[in-house]
Amino acid sequence: MAYRLDETPGQPGEWGFRPAEGSTTEETPPGFVWRPQEGAVHYDLQCTREAGFSRVDYEGTGLTYMVHRPSKVFEPGEWFWRFRAHRKDGQVSEWSQPRGFVIDAQARALALPEREELIGRIPKGHPRLFVRPENLEDLRKR
Repeated sequence: MAYRLDETPGQPGEWGFRPAEGSTTEETPPGFVWRPQEGAVHYDLQCTREAGFSRVDYEGTGLTYMVHRPSKVFEPGEWFWRFRAHRKDGQVSEWSQPRGFVIDAQARALALPEREELIGRIPKGHPRLFVRPENLEDLRKR
């Protein structure tokens, strides 16, 4: 039996799929969100300027969560995105239906650093949580 995606639209109070089909976003890149898939251990995401995905302009692979914000800014205009899921037993779903959206010409750039860069910014010494070493003395004075 083929591994089929659950593409049931989000109900009231649920996120569903973002960016939603036909929506316009004022952030670039947008945050992508999809419905968790039963048995999935990771996901792939593709984004393109071409509805048929003959060329992929951005790809995220091995994504652990059902949310992803790319680390590169997308140009304004029309975009399409899709995802697929991988199971522990090696099965890979077909790609989801493509969803089209528009990035507004005045969109704010909100690219996040890659995970490795963020982890690299964490000081090796302690304390590391909530207080950076250069702020520790000020905290102690308070």
